[in-house]
Amino acid sequence: MSAAGSAAANRSAPLPANRPALGPDRPLTILHITSPAPVGGLERVVQLLAAGHVADGHQVHVVAVLGPGDDARPFLEPLLDAGVTVHPLALAGRAYLDERRRVRALAAALAPDVVHTHGYRPDVLDAPVARAAGVPTLTTVHGFTGGDARNRVYEWLQRRAFQRFDAVVAVSEPLVALLAAGLAWAYSAYRTTTGRQRLRAVAVVSLAYVLAIGGAVAARAVTHTSQPTDTITVGMVQGNVDGVGLEAFGRARSVTNNHMSETVTLMAQARAGLLPVPDFVLWPENSTDIDPILDTETKQVVSTATKIAGVPILVGAVTDGPGAYERQTTALWWDPVTGPGAIYHKRNLVPFGEWIPLRAQLLPLVPMLKLVGAQSVPGNGPGVLSGDVPQHGTTRIGVLICFELAYDQTVREMIQGDASTGGGAQLVTVQSNNATYAGTGQISQQWAITRIRAMETQREILVATTNALSGYIAPDGTVVYETHQRTPASTSVVMPVRNGLTPAMRFGAGIELALVAIAVAALAAAAWRSRPARAAAPAVGQNGTAPSS
Repeated sequence: MSAAGSAAANRSAPLPANRPALGPDRPLTILHITSPAPVGGLERVVQLLAAGHVADGHQVHVVAVLGPGDDARPFLEPLLDAGVTVHPLALAGRAYLDERRRVRALAAALAPDVVHTHGYRPDVLDAPVARAAGVPTLTTVHGFTGGDARNRVYEWLQRRAFQRFDAVVAVSEPLVALLAAGLAWAYSAYRTTTGRQRLRAVAVVSLAYVLAIGGAVAARAVTHTSQPTDTITVGMVQGNVDGVGLEAFGRARSVTNNHMSETVTLMAQARAGLLPVPDFVLWPENSTDIDPILDTETKQVVSTATKIAGVPILVGAVTDGPGAYERQTTALWWDPVTGPGAIYHKRNLVPFGEWIPLRAQLLPLVPMLKLVGAQSVPGNGPGVLSGDVPQHGTTRIGVLICFELAYDQTVREMIQGDASTGGGAQLVTVQSNNATYAGTGQISQQWAITRIRAMETQREILVATTNALSGYIAPDGTVVYETHQRTPASTSVVMPVRNGLTPAMRFGAGIELALVAIAVAALAAAAWRSRPARAAAPAVGQNGTAPSS
């Protein structure tokens, strides 16, 4: 017989027909099939079910579908201890036909009374094998995780497969309600409608699947906006803040000294091989509250720090001006040879923290507002600095200063750039000073906003604060490194240089407006369709009475 003929015979061979009839005293032969993860709720349910069936006197077999490199011991060992017969099916990647063939052969040998599948892969691939041979099939629905486009497609296929099972069991009441509502609505919509209404019902279901799967595909398509053109190692310094208070001039100098001291620690670790040697160093907002350009002592401290580092430092400073009794919150590129260079001034200022609305009117009424100090003046233009990074040349470094994280337009303009910056940010950094909020929920709130910005820009973000939370966040929002509050800390990370734009950064508010417009249109359509029907007016004859039939 040819190989093709043998395969055809295997596919069409019936399961043994001489199984004894079911009865109250005959134990069942139960075959569970799953593709287990190392540990999880699904795996634990299978273990408990199988062990319980064995305790009730049934013959229980569990098939574990395994891919290359899968370690099934954590799943299989408890089953063996419970007296369950296990059948590991080690397969090459995507060997779906081989999987169906081996499940078919195993089911033919065991002649199970029921095949119980768990998870989308056995539901879609293996349960049809049992049904084709006349074996009752049962599935347990353990939940839906969503995830990437491929996973959503699998779950969509799984849902469609449920209607072919003899029984579907859900592990929780919310799942029961979800499945029942979805199946009942779809069945009712199809059976109780005709013509255009039926087409509309089918279109609604199809659109829901397209949006669910298409959304995942679109999200996956922009996971990385571009391949890195370079990598730059950036040092991060969290120098810490001594004591409390808002106005002490001496404390302002101590904060700058703390950051110089922690820079020494960072470079010592890097030169000892404990950390990557940085190409430049990031200091936080307010790492100096005294203008380092005008104040000789502060300028000396910052210059010394850059010479110790041997690379530029992106300093967070408060600079004087542009007018009398005015100031600006500034990101300042400081080169160890040429000194201060490119500057960005914070655009989105904190009211009553950095500036006082209606200052002339409110100061006489609320004298405490004097603690705010000089009136801060917002800057102009995107938060992009062009810095000359040693061994890498001119690089566009994006800067968001603290409160600016909350402003969509500020973030978009930093990523997009303009003619004055020569393009958008290639690296993204955040400078922040949360010292007065230590121990409050503001710290976690701002950290969460930063993670969202990493996801919507699809860029790595390095954060430096005076005393936490500082850290490094990946484009998917994963926290790679995080400091503790009220402590000095430093590290260095290798950051990819990127140039692309996500849809959120390219189209910005247009996407939000489009979604709002769709929602408004849907509400309007629903209101229109649900309006009370007007009673039909009777026809009137020439004499003012209804015509007789």
